[in-house]
Amino acid sequence: MQNIELKVKVRDLRTVQAACRHLVGAARDTLRQTDVYFKVPTGRLKLREINHAHYELISYTRPDRTGSRTSTYQRAHLTSDTANILKTQLTEALGVLVSVGKHRELFIYRNTRIHLDDVWGLGTFVELETAVDGRSQEEAQQEHDDVISFLGLDTSKSLAGSYSDLLLRLGL
Repeated sequence: MQNIELKVKVRDLRTVQAACRHLVGAARDTLRQTDVYFKVPTGRLKLREINHAHYELISYTRPDRTGSRTSTYQRAHLTSDTANILKTQLTEALGVLVSVGKHRELFIYRNTRIHLDDVWGLGTFVELETAVDGRSQEEAQQEHDDVISFLGLDTSKSLAGSYSDLLLRLGL
């Protein structure tokens, strides 16, 4: 599976939130997420807990550069029992790199997930994930660019890495 992704730091999520509401209406969901990143030789591997009730194991690779970039990922939904066992096993086998906690407001426009994130220890961000699967890269890129423009993110400085990278740089 592939996404075209962009992540930008913003000072005021309310302005972007208002634009999202104008674009798609109400938020689809409000989520409290904790991502536990494991030490792996390539790409990233994380176990995500959502609202203390849903769990996913996500592996992905993408270039660590600014601007929009393509991410290739796999995701597996887990029961809470499986997630707890897997977390223990992965921690013992690989070690934990860092944990990232965030409050996320989710909006969806066509095939683009718009995340308004308040990341603990880092601040507020907007993350876009436009699904490529089932259509051409050009079609997905056009939708992605349209959302960037509509939300006024085209003048924002984008981030190169993940929230985990930012936390590690800060020593958190």
